[in-house]
Amino acid sequence: MSSLTYGVVLQGTLGEFTRYDAKYEFLSRLIGRPSVAGVVVAVPSLDYDENAKKQIESYGASVFVGDDYNVALRVLAAHRSAGFERQEMVVRICSSWNLIDMDLVDRMVSDAFVTPCHYLFVPKDFDYTAVADIASPEALENIATMADTAPEVARARFNPWSYLEAFAENYDTRVFNAVPMYSADIIEERLGKTRKIYDENEFFGRDYSGSRYEGIVDDISEEDRVLDLATGSGHGAARLAQKAAMVVGVDYLQEYIDAARQNYPENECLRFMQGGAQDFFYEGGNWFSVAVSLHTIEHVPDEGGMLRTLNKNLHPGGRLILEVPLLMRRPWGRPTNPYHLREYSVEHIRNIVSEAGFSIEKVVGGCRGIYSENLDIMRGEYRIYASKKA
Repeated sequence: MSSLTYGVVLQGTLGEFTRYDAKYEFLSRLIGRPSVAGVVVAVPSLDYDENAKKQIESYGASVFVGDDYNVALRVLAAHRSAGFERQEMVVRICSSWNLIDMDLVDRMVSDAFVTPCHYLFVPKDFDYTAVADIASPEALENIATMADTAPEVARARFNPWSYLEAFAENYDTRVFNAVPMYSADIIEERLGKTRKIYDENEFFGRDYSGSRYEGIVDDISEEDRVLDLATGSGHGAARLAQKAAMVVGVDYLQEYIDAARQNYPENECLRFMQGGAQDFFYEGGNWFSVAVSLHTIEHVPDEGGMLRTLNKNLHPGGRLILEVPLLMRRPWGRPTNPYHLREYSVEHIRNIVSEAGFSIEKVVGGCRGIYSENLDIMRGEYRIYASKKA
């Protein structure tokens, strides 16, 4: 173990390095770690910042600019460009994972180098942001070169590690079970240092062909009138408006509404309005046939109030599509995302949705953009499909 060294592909965007100085602190700790032989920062061409590139290079890391949405290809090409080809496995770390346990990463890398596989991952109830993604070049190449243009393939290329985990039966994967338990003092100490080091509201990747909204287009009909709550940049509302009769995108920040209108001009099928998640009503309520809320409720102080607002905006029998983050039981046992007020167990989200006047039809599990109705194999979020009780 003492002689173990390996190269790391650190994934992020250059713009986020400029916006969050803590990313440079993370980079510095990585480079100074005895087990880390080198670091290449793999970035997309979008959100490019030349000054950030120069600063990263001043730390002794290299920068590789690769494919914007084929992340499997970008990370693999960065790994090779940095001269890490002789490694049995590609070690990828997201630059936003400020609670990563590098001692645990060292142990996982050592295990994967001794017994290579397509993907080595931690147990399902353990927070994947506490470790690195460790995958074989062959597996990443297999995903990167998938020829199909379907949204499911786009999501696989954008999140190859979750794809490997969700479809583990198609690959040689292993679970690394020797994960630590932390004392209450260590948990308090580490969670107290969490910072906002990435863009929660307008994260890179929201607007690509495998986005969350692409995954619900098939759930929308040409007759539907859709409420998109927390519309942000407006991409999701605009995408749904390509199919629905009418979409109203709502956000509590006027600056987001102004940006959405600039990005996606309003038309007879698309409108943007400023409004709060707990008090927005359109045309006196009971007007929409579908309400969509993806990763919003965890930010709202009154979760029940938001669900009741969604209910009042729907006509009887109207449908709700709600997506929320899953709370990982280990190692922290509570939210680590500094933007989140709470995260959810499947029992909690089922209960509050039902109490707000909805009948739940199905729950789908997700992880980093990959979705399955088998909740046992997913570890990132829950997508709830429900209807308003008559």
